[in-house]
Amino acid sequence: MNKAIKFSIGLVFSIVGMVYAFRQFNWIEFIDSLRGVNYWYLLGAMSLQLGAVWLRALRWKWLLVPIKNVPVRITFDATIIGYFGNSVLPVRMGELLRAYVVANNSTLSVAQVIGSLIVERMLDILGVVILALIFLINFDIINIPNWIIFSIVLITITLFGLLFLISSKKNNWQFIKKRKYLFQSKIGSKIYDVLKNIVTGLSVINHAPNKIGVYGFIFVLWGMYYLSFIFVVNSVNLGLNWVDSGVLFLLLSLAISIPAAPGYIGTYHATCVGALTTIYNIGLGESQAFAVLAHAMMFVPIVIVGSIFFLKNSMKFSKLKSLETVES
Repeated sequence: MNKAIKFSIGLVFSIVGMVYAFRQFNWIEFIDSLRGVNYWYLLGAMSLQLGAVWLRALRWKWLLVPIKNVPVRITFDATIIGYFGNSVLPVRMGELLRAYVVANNSTLSVAQVIGSLIVERMLDILGVVILALIFLINFDIINIPNWIIFSIVLITITLFGLLFLISSKKNNWQFIKKRKYLFQSKIGSKIYDVLKNIVTGLSVINHAPNKIGVYGFIFVLWGMYYLSFIFVVNSVNLGLNWVDSGVLFLLLSLAISIPAAPGYIGTYHATCVGALTTIYNIGLGESQAFAVLAHAMMFVPIVIVGSIFFLKNSMKFSKLKSLETVES
């Protein structure tokens, strides 16, 4: 899909989300809801967010070792810059920025790095699914049908199975490409490259030097994200217990996958306000204030720190044109 079309669709979703989230907006009620915020909780939330970036960078280093031993300093720079890119650039260029930074500071190609990023995304999906199981089983505000719980368990088992199966295989990609007519066309060649990146990326898990760390960080990282969100909830005394907070956290984690303007503006706020007012029966003004605060805590520290590393790496927005060429 054309990038302009993607951006336009995301912009529409963001505008609709902002209109929905901030309908009947009242400044006085909004400010009153933010009074008495416990900034120590917010400081703890920001520290956990930044700490999780470093741990994610360490895990990424382990994933890259079978291809190239990249220093954690470089993977950290790339990770924080990637988050910065997702927050300020259209069509989520952050992931491509991450690959570019590592490739630009090593002998790896962007295509090689992208394979490891696909692994990261699958590990993140596993983290979300595991949290969904924990929270939904204990969620008593809404009766969750058993088929939903069963489906989540099945997805979890399937994803783990695919990770172990594909990571243990070695495929002769040139052999496949030469004998499959599908891969001879221009579109087929792109399909071939995507499939190769996915399976090559997954295969690095089998050769990672710290497999326990790679899989263990699923729980550590998502535990830190969840705890960070708990701190934000407690900073305004929203009155949600650990399960209710967890379900809201899951909904917001899913919300950032919806097409939106940079920084997930609108879609994040609409999901937060909609959940708080309809599921938890919290007032509109209080819900709007929390949506703004939670979004700020999730993005502002990352944008500030990421922009510093972006400039430190002597990157320019003009270089993004080369990234678009790689992506297309």
